[in-house]
Amino acid sequence: MKITLSIIAIIALSSISACTRIKSYFPDKEKEYQYTAELPALIYPADLKVNVLPVLPGSMAHAEPANAAPDIATNALTKPTAVASDSSTTPTADKAYSDEEELAAKLVTVERINVDAGENRLRLNVPFIRAWRILGKSLSRKALEVMVRDQEAGLFTLKYDPDEHNVKDLSYMDSLKALIGNLRSNEKTYIIKLVKDQQKTDVIVLDKDKKPIADADSVKLLTLIQETIKADLATHK
Repeated sequence: MKITLSIIAIIALSSISACTRIKSYFPDKEKEYQYTAELPALIYPADLKVNVLPVLPGSMAHAEPANAAPDIATNALTKPTAVASDSSTTPTADKAYSDEEELAAKLVTVERINVDAGENRLRLNVPFIRAWRILGKSLSRKALEVMVRDQEAGLFTLKYDPDEHNVKDLSYMDSLKALIGNLRSNEKTYIIKLVKDQQKTDVIVLDKDKKPIADADSVKLLTLIQETIKADLATHK
């Protein structure tokens, strides 16, 4: 009987220890959470409590540009003043430019020359680019209808009626009639070509097939261009 009780006691103790061991593998998280205390506040070291970071000896060279910032800001503020002072000299620069332009206009000449086969030309003693601008201005002044402008080839293609235009400037009514087309009964297509000749430029009248012509109407057109250029240059003298 005693042996039986001993065996039962041993089995009971073994069961209790086994349950305790098994429970250790599966802890009660909810109960642990309930008994967990709040974490204490962090304690910062004394050197981290200072707001200003310590300046290392090696960083002094990098701190100098920050000190130069006020100088940069000062220069930025003073720069508009310098620009304003430069702008005050603009009228003088414009006057110098206009005087130079006027002097250049006085030196420009346009003359009639004859070449082989009776071809008539105008010769301007200016380079091609300057001659192109002068000729374009004269054609616009005479209200000639320029259809094509090809600066690379040096060609102006235009409509011209020798019975409509003369050496004098057109009146407002004449220009209006020309636009309407009431006076275009004898209108023809001409091509004005600019030919480079070193520092000079020749102006030639061609027909619609780009062949040189020297008839009365083409001579009249060439004369019209010559007189208009002279009138434009005279305004600068």
